[in-house]
Amino acid sequence: NIGYNNATNEDKRPVFSSRPYLVSSSAPSNNIRNNNRRRYFHNSFHNNIIPNPNLHVSLIQRRNAGTGKVRQNRSIKHVYNDKRHGRTNDATNDAAAAEGPHGNSYDAEFALSVATNRQIMNLVKNEDLRGLLNLLSTPPAPLSLTAVNCATALNKLATTPAFRPSLPSLKSSKPFRHLVTHIESRLSRDPSFLPPRSAANVLHALTRIGHRSSVISSSISSNADSIITNANTQAIANISYSFGLGLHSRCSAGPAFLSRLDSHAAAPCLLASLGKPQEVSNVLWAYARRGVPCPNLAGLVNAEEGAERMRASAGSQAVSNTLW
Repeated sequence: NIGYNNATNEDKRPVFSSRPYLVSSSAPSNNIRNNNRRRYFHNSFHNNIIPNPNLHVSLIQRRNAGTGKVRQNRSIKHVYNDKRHGRTNDATNDAAAAEGPHGNSYDAEFALSVATNRQIMNLVKNEDLRGLLNLLSTPPAPLSLTAVNCATALNKLATTPAFRPSLPSLKSSKPFRHLVTHIESRLSRDPSFLPPRSAANVLHALTRIGHRSSVISSSISSNADSIITNANTQAIANISYSFGLGLHSRCSAGPAFLSRLDSHAAAPCLLASLGKPQEVSNVLWAYARRGVPCPNLAGLVNAEEGAERMRASAGSQAVSNTLW
């Protein structure tokens, strides 16, 4: 998409054209054209952008007063983001850049979510359980917490070694109950409130803490197709492992999720070929604990290629869980 501006010959710089790989008639010699093309690809890779021949964008250009020269005032990465979000001129570009990619409301919500996550991580780093619980219960929390904030807080409460002695009393604390109630109320209004990774972290954390929420587990099970399609192997393994534990033994959401996982068009193959041996063994262990058949996944793991991969890279615990 490289063309050339109409500046003087001393300042020939590449700009983008609306036509793919067509050079205007005012183009200089082939040597200058090739040098500019090399400069564009070098700058593209320097900015971690792979040039896309199907991408048609227009650089935001600004003329220097009195010189007639055109200079580029934004990087290729900014221009790509401008095109994605429909920004076309300097005025709207500057305003949109100040607002963020999706406007003021989205930018404010995202900034608050990032700031809250940083506070959570700092409190966990300092092993300040009381401060973390105060953060989760002080208005506007928990109503202002996003799905990522909820998942991060619960995951750190369940996995931080310094907090383990307090886990038995944590389940009855008011901040913990308010946080779980907030997640349940959001899921009742929007079943897709928790993205796959957050859903896996929330369910796994609640299982480790020893709290069973039928609303959260049922929501994950009812939204299984979307979660399985968009989740990575670690998230699938964490959800399956959590459903396999005794805490969910009387819950019908676990078998329903596992049945959909094995009948999914691509998930068993991806899990058997790309999942870590520990993840695969945890999923098979969950199937065995709940008594749910998994002919597709078990057949792929028991095939020659799957068995060789498990034998070569799995640890003793993963092998023993798989055989069990």
